[in-house]
Amino acid sequence: MFLPKVDAPRPYPLLEDIREPLPPESEQPLRYDYEYKRNGSVNLFAIFEPHKGWRHIEVTQQRTKKDFALQMKNLVDIHCPQAESIRLVVDNLNTHNPAALYKFFPPSISTSNCPKTRISLHA
Repeated sequence: MFLPKVDAPRPYPLLEDIREPLPPESEQPLRYDYEYKRNGSVNLFAIFEPHKGWRHIEVTQQRTKKDFALQMKNLVDIHCPQAESIRLVVDNLNTHNPAALYKFFPPSISTSNCPKTRISLHA
């Protein structure tokens, strides 16, 4: 059995320094200015299996049900096609549910993936 954890934390900001860090003086650390330029944000889908020391990070522009469905399809078809069963642990975010598979994929694909995948919601 494969027991991955899926997490899509809050959007990750893309920040750029406005000024170069000041060179350190003797026995002083490098000093950074607190001012920055915001260059948008991205979403990080993290799929990991701590007991096996495995992880996969996927960067997307947003966090939608379609993105979640695509990550689940990739998990089943690419990352662990040999698994007989997958018990997926996700949080209770509204995008993390099996209905997303049926909404964005034909029933033949959705039903072929779902029998070996059991989704457990955890807060």
